[in-house]
Amino acid sequence: MVIAIIGILIALLLPAVQAAREAARRSQCINNLKQIGLALHSYHDIYGSFPPGAVFYGGTDYGSGPINNRGSMHVRLLPFLEQQQLYQLFDFRNGTDNLRVSTPFPDGNTLLRSVAIPVYLCPTDNSNRKLDTVPNQVQVSNYYPSMGPTYTITDNPSCSCPEYALWQSYGSPNTNNDNPAGPFTRRGWHFVCRIADVPDGTSNTIFVGEVRADCSGHVRAGWSHSNKWGAFTQIPINYDSCYPDVASAQAAGKTACAARCTWNTEVGFKSQHPGGANFLFGDGSVRFISQTIDHWTYQYIGDRRDGRSPSGY
Repeated sequence: MVIAIIGILIALLLPAVQAAREAARRSQCINNLKQIGLALHSYHDIYGSFPPGAVFYGGTDYGSGPINNRGSMHVRLLPFLEQQQLYQLFDFRNGTDNLRVSTPFPDGNTLLRSVAIPVYLCPTDNSNRKLDTVPNQVQVSNYYPSMGPTYTITDNPSCSCPEYALWQSYGSPNTNNDNPAGPFTRRGWHFVCRIADVPDGTSNTIFVGEVRADCSGHVRAGWSHSNKWGAFTQIPINYDSCYPDVASAQAAGKTACAARCTWNTEVGFKSQHPGGANFLFGDGSVRFISQTIDHWTYQYIGDRRDGRSPSGY
């Protein structure tokens, strides 16, 4: 009888313990995003704009081809996150994606993008680990800059999602990689956002949100990689794109939209927090947004200049 009572008590206490642990993890996740927000504004104070989401392609051609692949927002925020020493290892005169150190790090890796930056990792997500094998591992980030409802999500022909046109239809008119609806783009040679470029107000505009490496091929490239497309609000929060390939998605009775190779459903915001995800707004505030949010409302707070400032989400 005593053993049975103890078993019942443990069964009753376990959910409460798990809930308390998740609350602590979510609190740390929120704090990470707040630190990123402070870093973004410190950067803006010095340079007069926020950093580019990434500098992937479309760079200036000085006669020998365009200068591309110059890293992500995450790299440029390093000095404002007490990571000046690591930042100094990035040589922006050359492509930064595969830069290495000559002497391996303590874990045996040599790629700069193998270094784990604690503020870029949400403790709730069990997929925020290093990927690949030593010495070529890469470290992912759980936080991505927002492109909002930019009309540029595409369809991977080898991983074609039949819902592509549906989600593309939520894109803001006259937006593209050089003129994003959100504050960031991966074509940082052509656009960087200033506070003045957010007429809807920084308190009404998503700047950064959560992502998952298990659910996105782009996220799996690592925190400093320049092919950082950002994430798009057209894709519903926590849309399941977490199957490793088309075959595994189809074996589970799903379409390729559930695979992390789509170039569209994979680049939505996602978290392992129950019911939604944390988002950093441009004023530095962090809010948890439910995955059941009205989808048009989600687009309005993703767009920096659509003239709508919805409340109550």
